[in-house]
Amino acid sequence: MICAIRLLLIFAMNGATLAEIAEILGHKTLNMVKRYAHLSESHTAGVVERMNTRIFGNVEG
Repeated sequence: MICAIRLLLIFAMNGATLAEIAEILGHKTLNMVKRYAHLSESHTAGVVERMNTRIFGNVEG
């Protein structure tokens, strides 16, 4: 059986928002999700990079 924290990380690493994860796991507030959602630096950098690409396109610089 997968524990809730591991499930939270799986959802997060696959693009679910903290609000979506809170709802799926039945948390009443985002504070509980934030407590356990320690995302790696490379994951958060990837999120920012994908957002920039969607907004600005592939900009050479």
